Amino acid sequence: MKNSEIDEFNKRLKERYGSTLDNKAHFRLVWSNDIYEIRVGIFNDFYGPILVRSYKGAREVRKYNYIHNRWILEMWHLIEPLPELPQPDGYECLYVFEDKNHVPLLVNWRVIELICFIKTHEDRNSDQIRNDIEAEQLKIFESDVKYFEDMFDMSAMMSRLHFGETILLPGKDF
Repeated sequence: MKNSEIDEFNKRLKERYGSTLDNKAHFRLVWSNDIYEIRVGIFNDFYGPILVRSYKGAREVRKYNYIHNRWILEMWHLIEPLPELPQPDGYECLYVFEDKNHVPLLVNWRVIELICFIKTHEDRNSDQIRNDIEAEQLKIFESDVKYFEDMFDMSAMMSRLHFGETILLPGKDF
């Protein structure tokens, strides 16, 4: 499923958290129905309710066959091949965008950021993580305040111009 907002989030995730040597992002957002993997096992083929055959071998199957129509945040880590999973893609599910009643949630950049921050700082305790997050939020707030203060310059001259207490005459020096 293509979505420009998700593409932008994946681009930001790759820029912020980097990628592996073979250019796989450390974190990514995927649509649960679009991800497939090769599994080895015993598979049953049905024609309607009738069992046609049991098949033992490798087959491409949905990775998240138990999660339907949801956005998933995944994290890459090295996974060794297993007999039932000979070609792992290296990604594991971190968060499914749904609530406790299995209602889908909108993808939110702040949620993604917090999950990735916590996963990349697992060596810290919860108080340190909370302090770091609060410091980051304060930094963002202060940059927003500075942006608006610069936008609404309230120097003495600008204030007089704004309230009509002074007039600029072209070609005159003050």
